[in-house]
Amino acid sequence: MLITAEPAYRIGLDLLQKAFGGKVYMEKHKEGNYPVWVLPLPPSKAKQFFNYFAKHSVIKHDQLYFVLACAEGGNFRDGKAIKDVIAQLKAQEQRLNDQNTDISKLVENISFDIKLKRDRPVEYAV
Repeated sequence: MLITAEPAYRIGLDLLQKAFGGKVYMEKHKEGNYPVWVLPLPPSKAKQFFNYFAKHSVIKHDQLYFVLACAEGGNFRDGKAIKDVIAQLKAQEQRLNDQNTDISKLVENISFDIKLKRDRPVEYAV
């Protein structure tokens, strides 16, 4: 998992680094030529991050618990499918806590059997 912040918000990443570890570095933003600070977290620390912030979040509560459930279910690797579900959750007025929401349709495209190489999906392994 990568946590990013614009240059003015480095202090937030420094606080997260103290709590969860990792190393902060700077790289160019994907959709522009300005720099951003990046803090990568391994899956074990990412689970701790999501678990802590899901308890204290109001707006992103459902999204955080969804990603945490994916990670705890053994899938923290199918980033694109998880990202697509998060985008759907953001677009819906009624989210996961709505009794009429059928979550099974949202997760049916998530792959739980991605092969790993050194704790990374094979297509991203270095």
